[in-house]
Amino acid sequence: MSISARGIQRRFMETRGQDPLFAPVDGANCPTARQGSAADHSLLLQHGLIRIFLKLPAQPKFQISVVHDPYGCAITADPTDGQPIVSVYRRPLPTTNLGFLSTIMFDGRETKQP
Repeated sequence: MSISARGIQRRFMETRGQDPLFAPVDGANCPTARQGSAADHSLLLQHGLIRIFLKLPAQPKFQISVVHDPYGCAITADPTDGQPIVSVYRRPLPTTNLGFLSTIMFDGRETKQP
């Protein structure tokens, strides 16, 4: 089970971009996107990329540089504390192997340790 760019495009046309898949939180190029705008969802529509935001730790041991940011939201500031938030992209979950996965959110960021 998966999604494809072709299936995403069909869903966008059928729902005029109002399907939850196209919510600004992760289905858009930037969180300020308009839900029904194809241009604001071009990465999802053309490449099947789903954007997520990851907040950097307070004192990271690394530095992230933006090389190319055509949408202007690769690194933004959290409005509550000013910490950097980075846009990254993920692929659909490998549902065929779900029984073997022990993490939540594929990369483990929501997994609670016992």
